[in-house]
Amino acid sequence: MFLLDTNVLSNARKKKAGKANRGVIQFMSDTPTIETFISVITVMEIRQGSLLLERKDPKQASVYLDWLESEIMPAFEGRIIPVTTEIALECAALHVPDKQPANDALIAATAKVKGLTVVTSA
Repeated sequence: MFLLDTNVLSNARKKKAGKANRGVIQFMSDTPTIETFISVITVMEIRQGSLLLERKDPKQASVYLDWLESEIMPAFEGRIIPVTTEIALECAALHVPDKQPANDALIAATAKVKGLTVVTSA
């Protein structure tokens, strides 16, 4: 079972334009959908990205928001993992001794608590 990082979804989205990472596309096609999950943090990051983009390019921001609402959320319905107290406590431990980026640490903590493997791409 796998927890997809936000950049994996963003990369897979580039498939239509022929710009996606081949490894991501191969992984997504080889892995049964039921074995993939996302964190609520990924939902937040995509929404935050669309809100930031809205200031520069409202049309493209609308495309990202539509992608989130009409593709990502329905595709992962029942497989979007919330941040629980247990995940928050595990996340805190990941910040010691060296502080980590908060969103990445929350995704990593989610995977650890749920026994999932994080899938990310460069």
